[in-house]
Amino acid sequence: EGKAEDRQLHVGISAADENVCTQQGALPFALTGKELCCASERSVCVSSRACINPAAVRAYDIRGTVGRELSLDDAQRLGLAYAARARSQGCQRIAVGRDGRTSSPALEQALIAGLVAGGVHVHRIGLGPTPQLYYSCHTFSLDGGIMVTGSHNPPDQNGFKLLLRGNPIFGAELQDLVYGDSVRSSGGDVFSLRTATRYVE
Repeated sequence: EGKAEDRQLHVGISAADENVCTQQGALPFALTGKELCCASERSVCVSSRACINPAAVRAYDIRGTVGRELSLDDAQRLGLAYAARARSQGCQRIAVGRDGRTSSPALEQALIAGLVAGGVHVHRIGLGPTPQLYYSCHTFSLDGGIMVTGSHNPPDQNGFKLLLRGNPIFGAELQDLVYGDSVRSSGGDVFSLRTATRYVE
């Protein structure tokens, strides 16, 4: 599963020891779905304003029916908005994980495209449960994280749980983040952070 993902991201990741960050490169992404196809940092199609579908913004997370309330554009814009908030607080190292829903890989890639365009360092932990994201942020002293997950909701739904500086982003803070102005910034890149074995142990 990991090898297929890495090929899809158009980066050649060599085999690495568990829990070691290996740089995958600044972009380029070839995202699934017609909304996105990014071949270089300059070509990332990210709006300067979040404009995430209001129907998907809930009290404690972002969630909706994929293709109707939640799109790849929403995921990408969320990444850009989150990156702007993180950088404003001096945060750069952000974990990203995803659950096993069929829509999660494409949403994850769109999210990462926005994060990278926003200038942060993304540490991909891959497929796993939400507590693994919290564990990774704490164990590796990361500044924040976003989990692509539909939680307990029906399989046609998906969403995002956000964490920054050890605290969940929800309520008024979440509203302020997703509808705030966002700017692109250079310096974003992607790493692979394999934490599954250590988390299970």
